[in-house]
Amino acid sequence: MNNSTKTVIRTIVALIISISLCSPVYAKAEEEALESQISSPYYISYDENGIISDLMLPDTFARRTGNHTVLTKLDSGHKDNVDSGYHPNTSVWRKVSSYGFNTSSSVNITVGFQANGKNLSGSIGVSVVNSNSFSYQITVDQSRFSKLRVFTGFDWIYYRADVIDNTGGNVVYTYYFTSLYKTHEEFRPVYQ
Repeated sequence: MNNSTKTVIRTIVALIISISLCSPVYAKAEEEALESQISSPYYISYDENGIISDLMLPDTFARRTGNHTVLTKLDSGHKDNVDSGYHPNTSVWRKVSSYGFNTSSSVNITVGFQANGKNLSGSIGVSVVNSNSFSYQITVDQSRFSKLRVFTGFDWIYYRADVIDNTGGNVVYTYYFTSLYKTHEEFRPVYQ
């Protein structure tokens, strides 16, 4: 999404908020019409009385009502050659001559690993196994049943997320998560 599109979306969201303060019912109808025309990570949800019940807006608007989240980076690093399990597209054993991969599409897998004495996990996208349209392929022994094992390399960041109540400034709850940024992927055949 380019900057001019983002600017238009932000302007529309600001307009929706302004209208919602005067007429929640009109803003709701306007929002529903706009949702069918544009795709945006921002939203406003209303209850049956037309009152805002939930919203996801740019940070400058989100801090005015509801809660906001403060992220704190606790740790980070890099991992290479992590056994990430079987490829989700090869969930059953098959006798095939090759596996083709589409690098323009991905499927998410959960990767567990240890770092600095902590057990961490996160989601990472790997290339899709596709027999119709593929960017590259791996040849395997067709006389044997096989699956593919995924090995990944990635940068990781471990965060603490504090959800803050805007009215009192108190921490409502805290959760932890790990973000993974893939640096490479490798697929190795495993035979039954």
